[in-house]
Amino acid sequence: MTPPPLCRLLFLGLASLANPASLLAQFSPSLLQNNSYWGDGRAEVDLYDAQIMREGQPRHCEMTLILMRDTFPPQVSLSSTPPGNAGPVPGIRMSQIFTAPIGLGVEQHSLSLFWSGAADLLGGSLVTATGRGNRAVQAEALPENKSLCTEVRNERGEVTSMDFFVPKSGAAVLYDELPLRVRTIAFTKPAATFEFQMAAPLASPGEFKTSKASYKVNDRMIEVEVREGEALDRFLLDREFPFLLREWKTRDGSQFKLKNSLKADFWNYSKNGDRERALKDPMLRHPD
Repeated sequence: MTPPPLCRLLFLGLASLANPASLLAQFSPSLLQNNSYWGDGRAEVDLYDAQIMREGQPRHCEMTLILMRDTFPPQVSLSSTPPGNAGPVPGIRMSQIFTAPIGLGVEQHSLSLFWSGAADLLGGSLVTATGRGNRAVQAEALPENKSLCTEVRNERGEVTSMDFFVPKSGAAVLYDELPLRVRTIAFTKPAATFEFQMAAPLASPGEFKTSKASYKVNDRMIEVEVREGEALDRFLLDREFPFLLREWKTRDGSQFKLKNSLKADFWNYSKNGDRERALKDPMLRHPD
């Protein structure tokens, strides 16, 4: 059997491999389907003051989160049915990037995830680089047996493959999706709790486990908690669309607090001084 190509990470619609009706009852695709928000030719660029926990200590840096509309090859499908002559699949891309100081070195983190407009995860990849070398994680969903095959290439170039079976019922998501997923919860009540299945982060891939999400809506903000056993993540969102993620306190003690949120064609801001120019432009900023 030919192994899956390196540098290729495909999830073939984890949500659709689970229970779509259950997913829609908890997470809504309306945020990703809002054409007036994503169809303006600009990306959402969020800059966070970050405290990344490493070796039991917080490491201060900036984390950049970029969300933008993109298209994907037709073979990257959210359905287990071959796409045939279907054209490119429109969707949303998220890039999460930070460089954290670690003693004499640094840790560089680059995560990419891809969703369809129906909020199904299409794929993603994670690469981390430290003074010890580079580590890459890839995965491929196998719809024929509803399993998730992950491939990890460590700093020494050793490759390990693992299979994890996707749950047959309940919404199934990846931990790394949470910065966007919590913004797609259907906040139809002042407070609610629901269960879903969540896989471990790509940094250390593992099986799906039952998790609980709960939220409370107040006058200005939405507080969301995600629990998996004793592990707890806390999120603070704007109450109004697009439900910007203001704060995130992770299960390992890392913290992220939003400093600036822009809606900009960031690919045109690549010259010296462009960052400062964008941050000073009031037409690009989301309201506080």
